[in-house]
Amino acid sequence: MRLLAKCHCFKSWDELDIEIIAVDTGIQDFAENHDHYLYRTPKQF
Repeated sequence: MRLLAKCHCFKSWDELDIEIIAVDTGIQDFAENHDHYLYRTPKQF
């Protein structure tokens, strides 16, 4: 099944509404474990 998002076109960055294009991933902090992916350090749990 393919989902198509409605296009919310904007003319400039000033008109961009992050709340409209945001996606709830359930992840609190995308920076968590970034050292693991960048530098191969052990994951922090």
